[in-house]
Amino acid sequence: MQTLNERDFLARRREAAAITRVLDIDDSGYRGTPLYPADLVAFCRRQGKGPGA
Repeated sequence: MQTLNERDFLARRREAAAITRVLDIDDSGYRGTPLYPADLVAFCRRQGKGPGA
């Protein structure tokens, strides 16, 4: 079984944030998890990036 290296792991975190934002998913259920980049999603929402921007 292949393990993810750090670069791949960080890329997956960014992908999760991007999908959450682009699809305008309510992330309140997983926002507090240690590995979810909630600050990145919040920043994008404040900047008006994503749907309806």
